[in-house]
Amino acid sequence: MRHGKKEKAQSILSKALYLVFCQTRQDPIQALEKSLDELAPLMLTKTFNTGVAKASVIPVPLNKRQRNRIAWNWIVQSANQRVSSDFAVRLGEELVAISRGTSSAFDKRDQIHKTAIAHRAYIQLK
Repeated sequence: MRHGKKEKAQSILSKALYLVFCQTRQDPIQALEKSLDELAPLMLTKTFNTGVAKASVIPVPLNKRQRNRIAWNWIVQSANQRVSSDFAVRLGEELVAISRGTSSAFDKRDQIHKTAIAHRAYIQLK
């Protein structure tokens, strides 16, 4: 929802969930929850000054709300890159792609996880 347009956001999401149902024949709410859970990152990396000349990149775990927020942002960004005139159609196609595991948003998650794994030695510096 942007700029208080709740009704517009609800209609877009309901159309997108209907498209998910038509293409997958699954419960769209469960498919959405599963997609969010699969796509959401577990960790982020933050830069901290350790008091020496360099800053350290430290992996930080995320709570459920933060994970969902980041996943939603990635879904909307990926949907905006799709080619269609209606945003509800783009969002529905993106949700189907996530449920099938073919979305480009998985690359972002994998990149963040690789960075966090590479810097796991610095967890104690916090």
